[in-house]
Amino acid sequence: MAEKHDIADTQVELNDEKMEVTAFDLLTDHEKELLELEARLNAELDAKLMANPNKMPKA
Repeated sequence: MAEKHDIADTQVELNDEKMEVTAFDLLTDHEKELLELEARLNAELDAKLMANPNKMPKA
């Protein structure tokens, strides 16, 4: 039976050197681009809201 490994804690030995493998490393290029776009859009929205807190959307 195969062992389950937590991706965040996985280490890979390559040429006698241990490397940390994170969940981000396992994403495709497109998924990485989407995460970067999301972060950029969130930062822009946060900046707009901080500049004018009176326009904060109400729930």
